[in-house]
Amino acid sequence: MSYLVLARKYRPSTFDEVVEQTHVTQTLKNAVLSQRVAHAILFSGPRGTGKTTIARILARSMNCYEGPTEMPCNKCRSCLDITSGNAVDVMEVDGASNNGVEHIRDLRDRVQYRPAHSRYKIYIIDEVHMLSTAAFNALLKTLEEPPQHVMFLFATTEPHKIPITILSRCQRHDLRRVNLVSITNHLKNLCEKEQIQVKEELLSIVAREAGGSIRDALSLLDQVIVCLDNQDDNQDIDVLDLLGILDRKNIFQLSSAIIEGNIPEALDKLQDVYDRGHDLKKLMVDLTAHFRNLLIVKIGKKIDRLVNVPEHEIEAMKKQVEKVTPHYINQIFDTLFQEETFIRYAPQPRLALEKAIIKIASIQPVLSLDQLIEKIDGLQKTITENPSAKIVYNRIEQQIQPPSQQAAETQYVWPSRNQDAEPLKEKIQTEKTQIPETKESDQEIKNYSDNQKNIESLDIIWQKLIAQIKNEMPAIAPSLKEAKLVERTDTQISIEVNGSFFDFDRVKEKNTEFTKIAAKVFNQPVSIQWIQGKNSESALKLQKEKNERELVLKKDARNHPLVKEAIRLFNGKILDVKILQ
Repeated sequence: MSYLVLARKYRPSTFDEVVEQTHVTQTLKNAVLSQRVAHAILFSGPRGTGKTTIARILARSMNCYEGPTEMPCNKCRSCLDITSGNAVDVMEVDGASNNGVEHIRDLRDRVQYRPAHSRYKIYIIDEVHMLSTAAFNALLKTLEEPPQHVMFLFATTEPHKIPITILSRCQRHDLRRVNLVSITNHLKNLCEKEQIQVKEELLSIVAREAGGSIRDALSLLDQVIVCLDNQDDNQDIDVLDLLGILDRKNIFQLSSAIIEGNIPEALDKLQDVYDRGHDLKKLMVDLTAHFRNLLIVKIGKKIDRLVNVPEHEIEAMKKQVEKVTPHYINQIFDTLFQEETFIRYAPQPRLALEKAIIKIASIQPVLSLDQLIEKIDGLQKTITENPSAKIVYNRIEQQIQPPSQQAAETQYVWPSRNQDAEPLKEKIQTEKTQIPETKESDQEIKNYSDNQKNIESLDIIWQKLIAQIKNEMPAIAPSLKEAKLVERTDTQISIEVNGSFFDFDRVKEKNTEFTKIAAKVFNQPVSIQWIQGKNSESALKLQKEKNERELVLKKDARNHPLVKEAIRLFNGKILDVKILQ
């Protein structure tokens, strides 16, 4: 075939022509100049970054008739034979297909012979990690102490699969992925040499798809050149479809719809991608990487190092995230990252991706901590300076005040067992000293004295009655804790219950049992009249009024302009309203 692909036609022939691997090429040039080249060298790194190419350049440098030299002439017999792949003394071995122990034993036998017409006999073993364990073991001794005229140059993409015994016998050089700008510039230079006009934007897309591999970029460029041949300038979409590459505009439009929460627009862009037959799993990967780049751009530090995209895309990203917070972008990025594994193994990737996009587009933006503090400070200042806020506060203070002191003084509280009995004794003594003076009539004195005796007798009878109730009905006795005997006739007694409505209903239900107990205490049948105490009614009324006040306060708080403004600022909602007591 007369046509030679770009990857072969423009393979570097000197160290200086290698793209973006200066840390390796300069070290090798120095080693050649100082004649300190190791007999076994391992080149590792991603595919298409120049491992085998550098090994061939080093072989020419060592066997050039003008060398050893860091700049091979590429004109002598040795250089030309190595370039064409016909060199007798430089043998390239595919480790994937020659990985058996018998192949290595054959190689070990042939290294003893001197080179035919070159300075060194050089073995270049590509994909060396594919050798079997037995093959590596057969190579150990020869690799450690080879003849002076032998060199081993290994290349691999997976150095971790090589036994440590082999690694320790080699000088290792790690090649890096080539950055996007370097690949784009390299493709531009080749297009100029080929006198082919390709848009720089299209070259950037090709460079991105290459994933840091020069060889992959050149293979894609070959396809682009064929697609653009004899075509006008409006064939970019056809080129992308041919290569199966997703247009970056779709990524930007889809991500903008997600950020804005525009679900219909996001699903519409997804439908466009699906109709063009693009891999939706690849779309998910690209979208996740895009939001990762958006996050770094929004943070604004070390963008050139961490974001491997063209400069015009970085500017577009800055505009895209201008009005959103890093926390919101991180929310989307985190959700995409979690959903990526699910979509990768989903039986219906389209439905899974639509579900993920709807979920992500529904995310409510969060505020940063600094913004929250700033808004809280502003709200606090507004409340302090706003007269209506003070009115509401004073109104709340007034409505939650406890009952007035006068009402509290009119309530009678029985002392508990743990309280000191002295105050009660003083109270009784005070009441006794309040008997009318001698200036009053004798009838008044007699009536007052009879009343005191009646009270004492009712108290004594009640103590007997409650003691009997505790013995026979211990479960119901606590309901009579605040009760008292207020009246007694020959056939009836009146008991006032000052507890809750629950206590009052409970004792009334047991009226038959109480009647039997009372008959035992009084040694005659008596009926019982149950009276609900005023204290119980008052407490219920107070509680009802309190509940009504709290409902009014909560309603006022929910409808207050300041509260509504706070909800708007923080994009929140009211879960509950608490009233401070």
